Amino acid sequence: MKKSALLLVAVLGIGGGALFSVPQPDRFPHAKHAGLFPSCEGCHSGVTSGDTTAVYSVTPETCAGCHNGTVQPEVDWAGPSPPASNVNFSHAEHPPAPCALCHEMPDGAAPMEIQRANLPSCLTCHAPGAEEHQAAGVTCSKCHQSLGEATTLTVDQIALFPQPSDHEVAGFLSTHASGAAEDLTRCAVCHTRDSCQRCHLNADQISAIQDLPRDERVASLTADRPGRWPKPASHGRLDWNETHGAPANEAIATCANCHAQPSCETCHGDAGPVVIRELPVPTSDGPQGVMFAATGPPGHTPDFKTQHRSAAVAGIPNCSTCHTETYCADCHDGPSSPGFHPVNFVARHGAEAFATESECSTCHSSEAFCRDCHEGIGFAQGGRSGAAYHDATDSWLIGHGRAARQNMEACVTCHQQTSCLRCHSAKNGWRINPHGPDFDPDRVADRSEMSCAICHFASQLD
Repeated sequence: MKKSALLLVAVLGIGGGALFSVPQPDRFPHAKHAGLFPSCEGCHSGVTSGDTTAVYSVTPETCAGCHNGTVQPEVDWAGPSPPASNVNFSHAEHPPAPCALCHEMPDGAAPMEIQRANLPSCLTCHAPGAEEHQAAGVTCSKCHQSLGEATTLTVDQIALFPQPSDHEVAGFLSTHASGAAEDLTRCAVCHTRDSCQRCHLNADQISAIQDLPRDERVASLTADRPGRWPKPASHGRLDWNETHGAPANEAIATCANCHAQPSCETCHGDAGPVVIRELPVPTSDGPQGVMFAATGPPGHTPDFKTQHRSAAVAGIPNCSTCHTETYCADCHDGPSSPGFHPVNFVARHGAEAFATESECSTCHSSEAFCRDCHEGIGFAQGGRSGAAYHDATDSWLIGHGRAARQNMEACVTCHQQTSCLRCHSAKNGWRINPHGPDFDPDRVADRSEMSCAICHFASQLD
């Protein structure tokens, strides 16, 4: 069936979703007045004129013309009020037709035994043979007002709204954003901003949600209903926990549909990736999003606390992804802990400090931490007395260039840049050339002239 054929199928009866009309307890007894009025327009002049205020043009004063206590008994009848509805309908906009075409009278009925219009009445002309009312692709706003405009509907009536068939399709919650982007007016027939904020933690950042009005009636219906966050297909991969960082960095706004900062901090802690700060912070009375039970990386077995040294030294996994230096220091510097290093490590730490396998800077600021100790015991520049630090080798100064080129990081344990420039600066001091025989100044200058300028005047670089 074509979509156009379903457009007006959206005119709903009370059992079909939105409300066309609700029976009134003070309905006029048409059958008792059979033959009294020559046409319907006598009491419903607004039907043909388009004046919605005169659809029920008969008044108690009109009735008193007969019901005056003499001709007929007096009656206490105030007339019906327009029924609560969200239907876009106007008698004047419909072509002239016998009233009975929509307000049909059953076979054998007495004159003026009028029935209320209902959905089958509408389908006589609009989409005859329609198979389904709330079909996918139906433009609901063709026949229905938005919920924000249908102010006469009560909370109980809104609660009777049915769920369209496409909302029942598996995965609808994961894909409904595209439908909202294509036709937000369709969503607005049943939803307000309150509907979306029940699940979307980032509702204030989504323009489609902000375009919907707020409504206290919907807010009261959703107040005690928890949010729903379906699990995306990508999250079902076996390696998702280990690989989710890349997609999170690329599109953290997508994560914000379901996750707030506390969601990630469950595992990452306060020192997690900076991108986590872009996630919303939930309010106490709003949705909290998907929360997790903290899980450690692979290999964090129950005895990992006492066996983690080798993993920490090897950097597998990278401990700094989740932990800061203080996290380790809380245990290793505690009064009941022997510390990170074994007993007497200070007396023999030189070998490991020079070894490339050790990363002292993981915990220590090598230039400051080491120098403070070395100067204190007379082994560093500025505090030594007599013997040199470098294995007491008299010729160390002459041959130190090779060691510096092989492991400059080891030098900064004790030395700062000014230590080298006292001899190697091209501007002052001994002006000893630090470059080897195969040094290519043009190649180095192309990479960073700022590095060259540490020792050389700008005029010497031209």
